[in-house]
Amino acid sequence: MTMNRSFLFAPGNVARRVEKALTLDADAVIVDLEDSVADSDKEATRKLVAEALQRPRRGRLSRRGSTV
Repeated sequence: MTMNRSFLFAPGNVARRVEKALTLDADAVIVDLEDSVADSDKEATRKLVAEALQRPRRGRLSRRGSTV
């Protein structure tokens, strides 16, 4: 089991923040797809986060209860 020292939360609807979060040295990045995203933006946000999942990252990426 790996110990997590740091968790970094990023709003999923702000591409620049998601990209930046994935380059930082946090043990886990949590991309918020719910609370910080307006209902009208959720579909576009899910696409943005799905694209981000395809790129290399340093820490583990978590989405609402599941680790990727």
